[in-house]
Amino acid sequence: MGDEAPDFALRDQHGDEVWLSALLRGGPAALLGGPVVLIFYRGEWCPYCNLQLRTFQANLAQLAEHRAQLVAISPQTPDHSLSMAEKNHLKFVVLSDVGAQVIDRYGLRYEMDNETRVLFESAGNDLDEHNGAGHWVLPAAAASVIDRRGIVRYVNVRGDWRERAEPADVLTVLSQLR
Repeated sequence: MGDEAPDFALRDQHGDEVWLSALLRGGPAALLGGPVVLIFYRGEWCPYCNLQLRTFQANLAQLAEHRAQLVAISPQTPDHSLSMAEKNHLKFVVLSDVGAQVIDRYGLRYEMDNETRVLFESAGNDLDEHNGAGHWVLPAAAASVIDRRGIVRYVNVRGDWRERAEPADVLTVLSQLR
């Protein structure tokens, strides 16, 4: 916390390029300009991710009261990001980080070992299909709040992918930024 967030440009669920810096200052991709809440999630196949994103979706009005924008990032392809957004009726930006370069820059990259890969495949989770061929990478489940100046003010990263940031925690941080 207290560090400048690395800027990035990724494609959203509609194929449009979205820059973090543009979201912070406002503009075509983000009319508000203000803090950004970044949620790094594993993929549409993850029930914990679906639950977390739907929970944050239910709190969009409270986030907007703080002029905050919600952005979700995963290593899955744009088609799967669109599917995720449609399936969960998400009304916020869902970005595809195919190849996990942004996930890596944020220090959240988890490379799948062969044993875990076999386990995933046996459960029907083929990351080659979701993330693109050869991209057996996941992010640590994480949430960050980045203020308008691009400074990270909150980070929630846990070793257990079932434990996630709660909207109430993020809203508390946003209220302190005002």
